[in-house]
Amino acid sequence: MIDRFQQLLAIQKRYQEKLSLIMFDLDHFKRVNDTYGHPVGDQTLIAISNCVSHYCRETDLLCRYGGEEFVIICLKSDAQDTFLLAERIRKAVGELQAAVLGYPGTQTISVGVFELKYDQDVSLDEALIALDKTLYQAKRQGRNRVIIHNDG
Repeated sequence: MIDRFQQLLAIQKRYQEKLSLIMFDLDHFKRVNDTYGHPVGDQTLIAISNCVSHYCRETDLLCRYGGEEFVIICLKSDAQDTFLLAERIRKAVGELQAAVLGYPGTQTISVGVFELKYDQDVSLDEALIALDKTLYQAKRQGRNRVIIHNDG
């Protein structure tokens, strides 16, 4: 992810392109592992990543960032375009069936979106910190939602 991000950042700056990031986290995922076991948790992660990759463009980069956190790097996408993509992904994940997830019920995700302007000097670490804060803002507001990072 780091190497590819650096490449996309160089393209963005050189051609003054749009670049946005999505970070999402599975809501209450610890309950899945604790209740149904880690093999079911693994099945759920695979189902989510398969679902999300269906919505990503060839130029987007989907990465597993942590246990149940994922990042998508979206070249040529501003915050509004990326918000719409994140909303489609959020809805699609919420519609996954028990047979695919490995347990009864539904799975939701909380999502943060961050746009990097081509004239900004933002490192990957700074972008991920901003994304993480935005993601947790979505969680604090009740989960199962997409929030765009606000500089203010």
